[in-house]
Amino acid sequence: MSLVQKRYKKLVKELVFVYTELEFVKEVLADAHSDFEAYYQRFCAENDVPLTDLNEKHKERIEEVIPHPKKQEVDEEGIIKVEASPEPPPPKIHKVFTKMYRMVTSRIHP
Repeated sequence: MSLVQKRYKKLVKELVFVYTELEFVKEVLADAHSDFEAYYQRFCAENDVPLTDLNEKHKERIEEVIPHPKKQEVDEEGIIKVEASPEPPPPKIHKVFTKMYRMVTSRIHP
């Protein structure tokens, strides 16, 4: 096995590790969010904070942080209708993945 192949395998393993760590962090954040939301609602109820008024007052900010998914339209046959967009938005790529990708390509490219 050549040195380039060894480096490539090492970088791929590192990329897989970072990706699994990212997925784990997303899962932990989702759990923490649900715990925080329960605590927040309980706190507002115990201290007589008008939660509905706060939500109405900050509705736009809440939508930016926590967007609600659109309901999917279904036809008579049970097929989900999909709107075709001209261009999908570019995915947000994590800086670590970008850096690792550049390292791999610079080492593999002749």
